[in-house]
Amino acid sequence: TVKADLPEGECLHLSQICLQDPMAGKNYVQVQIGGTTINLVCLEKDKVEHQAVDLVFGPDSPLFLVKGTSEVHLAGYMEPN
Repeated sequence: TVKADLPEGECLHLSQICLQDPMAGKNYVQVQIGGTTINLVCLEKDKVEHQAVDLVFGPDSPLFLVKGTSEVHLAGYMEPN
């Protein structure tokens, strides 16, 4: 679980989600904003280990959650609101 603390006037543009050293089983990547949880992707070893996305979060700081056994990496960048 990771909370993205966004600087004032900035938003997070998430562009890539991928597994790091995948293990067997499904890994659900979720985001929680304002008490609402949304599934973003389901990643699985040797099937779908990487997903390109085009998601923008802000100004509320999103909380990212992973349900599964593999480590997941998120890539993106900050941009002005």
